[in-house]
Amino acid sequence: MVVLLDESQYDAWLDAPAEGSMDFMQACPPERLAATGEPVERAPAKAVPQTASLFD
Repeated sequence: MVVLLDESQYDAWLDAPAEGSMDFMQACPPERLAATGEPVERAPAKAVPQTASLFD
């Protein structure tokens, strides 16, 4: 499980006993989250060889 902490909570999280870890679990406000995709580098398109068709 991922836990997102404010910087002010780091020491309390690290010093907390395992049974106290659930005290830190709460929903994260959506405005604090953002997802962005990495740009994808695309290879140049390969030329498709022209072939004779049935209608030529």
